[in-house]
Amino acid sequence: MKFSKKILPMVLAMAMVPAMSIPTFAEGSTTASSLLPGEVESPNINLTNHTFVAYQIFKGDFSNGTLSNVTWGKGFDNFSYGGISDAKSLAEELEKTVNGKKVIDPTEFAKAVATYVKSEGIHETAKTQDSKKGKITLPTAGYYLIEDTTNTDSKDDAKNLALLKVTSANQEITPRIKTDKPSVEKKVKENTKYTQDGGYGMNYNDVADYNMGDSVEFHLIGLVPDMDNYQTYRYEFDDTLSEGLTAPALENIKVYLSNDKKVDDNDTPLTVESYKNNLSITVSSQKITVAFKDLKKVSNIEKGKYILVDYSAVLNQNAVVGLDGNVNAVKLKYSNNPNQSGEGAPTGETPEDKVIVFTYELDATKVDKNNHDTKLENAEFVLYRGEGNDKEYVKLNDEKVTGWDRNDKNASVLKSNGQGFFKVIGLDDGTYYLKETKAPEGYNLPSTPFVITVKARTSHIQNWDSFSACDVLKGDVPAEENAPTVKVTSDKNGIVEEYIENSKGSLLPETGGIGTTIFYIVGVVLVLGAGVLLVTKKRMNTDK
Repeated sequence: MKFSKKILPMVLAMAMVPAMSIPTFAEGSTTASSLLPGEVESPNINLTNHTFVAYQIFKGDFSNGTLSNVTWGKGFDNFSYGGISDAKSLAEELEKTVNGKKVIDPTEFAKAVATYVKSEGIHETAKTQDSKKGKITLPTAGYYLIEDTTNTDSKDDAKNLALLKVTSANQEITPRIKTDKPSVEKKVKENTKYTQDGGYGMNYNDVADYNMGDSVEFHLIGLVPDMDNYQTYRYEFDDTLSEGLTAPALENIKVYLSNDKKVDDNDTPLTVESYKNNLSITVSSQKITVAFKDLKKVSNIEKGKYILVDYSAVLNQNAVVGLDGNVNAVKLKYSNNPNQSGEGAPTGETPEDKVIVFTYELDATKVDKNNHDTKLENAEFVLYRGEGNDKEYVKLNDEKVTGWDRNDKNASVLKSNGQGFFKVIGLDDGTYYLKETKAPEGYNLPSTPFVITVKARTSHIQNWDSFSACDVLKGDVPAEENAPTVKVTSDKNGIVEEYIENSKGSLLPETGGIGTTIFYIVGVVLVLGAGVLLVTKKRMNTDK
């Protein structure tokens, strides 16, 4: 088409917007966007924090809404695209369409101009001013490349796509934001107490309490952003476990594509085998990485869906005990520059989202009921949870919980030392039973267990100061008839301190105990024996 000295109407042409409705223009004009300058499509991007520069590709005379006498802008005399080095001819070619599609892709053209600008060291024609954040004034009439130069490396932000704009002299414009960015959340499953949020699945919260040795379930939730402006889209979960959690095996890490934030039967499993050379899952020490080289290649992927990652980790004997808890965090790395793609393209990072796993300690001291200064040595106990067929006995290693066993013969024996002291490290919030199996010498053996309830007040909403999600820990003793006495002395730093009392007396229990019953039995045997003796003696006398 011959480029006439007719008009170039005012244009805002964003690269990579094929879905936009494009009006029809007269011969010799450039295409204009149906969206006006200043419109913002992605509210999660703060436009005022961005810096834009403009490079004048073509210049001309602007009158009555048209641009004529098109020539190269400063520094573009040696520029060519698609074998075309004449300004008027290239501008003409930019306007050609076939079956409604541009002959020259505006995205690729904008990228080529940006590359040329960098290689030639061309100075910008205009840039945003500090006093007018997000706005730029174009001094002379022409056809401009407007580029986002914001430093977004390792920041929770994304660059805007390069824009093409035809304008009059001294026109102030606001670039339209088309770029989007993802978000990420982390949840932990609570096994005994929880606040129900159906949005994440049953029992998932920001905090949880567990026994050492328990398997803890974690749930990562990544939002899929609008990726239309990108040729490829890097998407990577970087999940860090505390030293108190043992990372899972690779095969136990599951990835899903979901319409919501929870895993259900309708979700699509995404496996390394199904997405070779695209999806990778690695575990290195305390770090789990789930990475997509190009999220756009995932089947049925679209804006507003979620990538979910589920796994379990064992709370081990390195776990922090008490109110500081075991903090675990995830962040998401993502492509943040639509003007660059492939290996080495820059990425941004979301803020970390954290969860905390708590575990607690029981410190017990065996004392004389009437004098707590008298500490009792060599008392022996077993600790269990549950009742009836659900009863499980604690197993310990170096006083730390390693697991639970239904067979009482496998239970670890707790023994009070010279100061009457013993402890159990790594207990969940809940009710436990401390059964004394051997009393100190000279003291009665209780016939019923000591009942101990560990109660922690935790915040399930992530608004903690310094990530202290638990602010109160208490040792509680339910009021039960005939239950042995437990006295709570303090609850500091996640440790419940308690006195376990014993009554001193004869080696036989008090009246009403088994010892009295033994006396009854022995007495009856003696009476019966005396009766038999009398009868026998009487018969012997009769026989004589």
